[in-house]
Amino acid sequence: MRIAFALAGLGGFNAHGAGFLAAAAKSGVKPELVTATSGQIMVLADWLAGRDVRTHLILAGRASGPYDQLRAILFGHPGVFRPAYREALTRLTSPFGLGDNPFNFFADRLLPAQQYVPQLTDA
Repeated sequence: MRIAFALAGLGGFNAHGAGFLAAAAKSGVKPELVTATSGQIMVLADWLAGRDVRTHLILAGRASGPYDQLRAILFGHPGVFRPAYREALTRLTSPFGLGDNPFNFFADRLLPAQQYVPQLTDA
């Protein structure tokens, strides 16, 4: 049987990819092809090199309690991602256009798809 993995990130939250790759390695599953989004590329690089995939996701000395998770949701992770507050405010205050669908107009403003903005550099 031919196997391929497709890893996708979710606004900087890439632990699911690390967990998937760790489970695949533990089960002895080896794909012929792996694709990854930019968020998963560091996790994939560690996995391909045989390193512990958790090293880029869990920082030594960083707290991981419920308040720390809430802080990450509200304020982001410096240098990795930030909440899309500015973008949401821009969408919220943009005017209704003549050709706009009213449902889409309100859904885009009140239920935005964009939650976070990546802050990783190209380096």
